[in-house]
Amino acid sequence: MRKNLFFKEFDKSKIIDPFILNFSTVGCYEKIIIHILEHRFYMDESLKENSSLEIATQSWYQNLFLLIIEAVQESDILANIHDKT
Repeated sequence: MRKNLFFKEFDKSKIIDPFILNFSTVGCYEKIIIHILEHRFYMDESLKENSSLEIATQSWYQNLFLLIIEAVQESDILANIHDKT
């Protein structure tokens, strides 16, 4: 899946920063979709209701992805992998 298609289908409210969610490796957007769908599954289990894809995407981005980005930035782990994002 191409980046622009991912954002068109999964970020209709435009809350995801496309400069932060940007990959240099082919197939990463497909993996992100799997993460979002799994997150949606667990949200639905916890809430006992069906969440929209938009709500699940927002929740995944704000409650998981951004926290991981923050931890990576604080640990300076990217200094060891210059050519991967």
